Amino acid sequence: MAPTLGYNSNPWSWSSCSSAMLLRFLDHQRAQTQCLFDKPTERRYYEKMFETPSPGAVYTVSQQCKFVFGAAAEICPYMPTCRRLWCSVSYGYQMGCRTQHMPWADATPCGDNMWCHRGQCVGMSPMQRQPIGGAWGEWRPWRECSRTCGGGVQKAFRECDSPRPENGGKYCVGQRERYRPCNVQYSGIDQAVERINGTGPLRSDIYLHVLSVGNLNRPNIRYHFMTPISASAALAVTATAPATATATGASSFYWRTKNNWTECTLKCQGEQGEHVRCTRSFTNRPVAQAHCAGIQRPDMQKRMCNVYCFYKYLQWLNTDSAGRKCQPFVVVFQYICVRSYTNEKEEQALESECQPPPAAAVSVPSTELRQHQQQQQQQAQQQQQQQKLMAYSPSQHRWTALWAYSQWSQVLHCIDTRIL
Repeated sequence: MAPTLGYNSNPWSWSSCSSAMLLRFLDHQRAQTQCLFDKPTERRYYEKMFETPSPGAVYTVSQQCKFVFGAAAEICPYMPTCRRLWCSVSYGYQMGCRTQHMPWADATPCGDNMWCHRGQCVGMSPMQRQPIGGAWGEWRPWRECSRTCGGGVQKAFRECDSPRPENGGKYCVGQRERYRPCNVQYSGIDQAVERINGTGPLRSDIYLHVLSVGNLNRPNIRYHFMTPISASAALAVTATAPATATATGASSFYWRTKNNWTECTLKCQGEQGEHVRCTRSFTNRPVAQAHCAGIQRPDMQKRMCNVYCFYKYLQWLNTDSAGRKCQPFVVVFQYICVRSYTNEKEEQALESECQPPPAAAVSVPSTELRQHQQQQQQQAQQQQQQQKLMAYSPSQHRWTALWAYSQWSQVLHCIDTRIL
């Protein structure tokens, strides 16, 4: 129902939507609506309904405006009668007419020997407002059976339209719908064995229902079924219900690719493949791969994974001289495997995750070291020359003392040749 009244509102009849909802509730909730068929124990309100005068005969049209818009409201002149109640309301220093689309109350005078009845100005003759009770119309034709075989249900209905209730008349009482069974003839055979044929593989489970009439023992059911597999294989099983059977043969199985991928081979820039499973044809359920041994397996679809990072080697110069006595004047490079992410974050990874490094740790003389070696050679040559100058002078009968270089001592400190 609408929360407010509009221009086309009709307060005396149900809307099509509300009527359909009420009928649906009454038809489908029979357990909750059976009380509506109970006869009332007393009729105190029913009798007073016809004794009490209509509201329009008790309250004038101006009083009706006061009920709706307040004590200062009055009937708005020069407006159509009965259909809508137009009232003049003050807005500060101005006056205006307003309506809430409510009609004038029934029995409100609207002219000479005329009064309002359901929004229309009619004569005051009692015959014009006499209640008319409703009556059932003819039953409609039976609808289509709910099942084509094995027993179904048909439904027929009728309407309360011969005539429709008016002026407060009673609605039709009784059954609006009726039902009857249909297609109840037995579609099988009157023998102990019944054959059920299919046009293709059954891709869903089969449930066998047996109805026993009377106080009988539970039936002992056995069934036998056969399905072709290949030219050289067939399935035949006899078992008590419920039974399960397994079949072998190329035509009963196939390779099925599912949208299910293997784990990524690497944490960065890895690869994964789509699962391919051997599947039974008439159940679509995975089975052991041995059943698909004679069927060509499709190629595994592959795709990249964990593409948000990549592996790389970091190179740095090892300047630690502990235990090596500086390894005089050599440069040692080392590498470490790291994972580098798109957010510039890096973390150490296992060496097995990275590709082989560019080269093993090597020793390379630096430019400064080559210059130092050249200085060593020059100093050694000068030492040899000074040693040659230390000789006996016969003219002076004495030895001449000259400066001479001794052998090189141990390394005092290492030259820092770090490369950043």
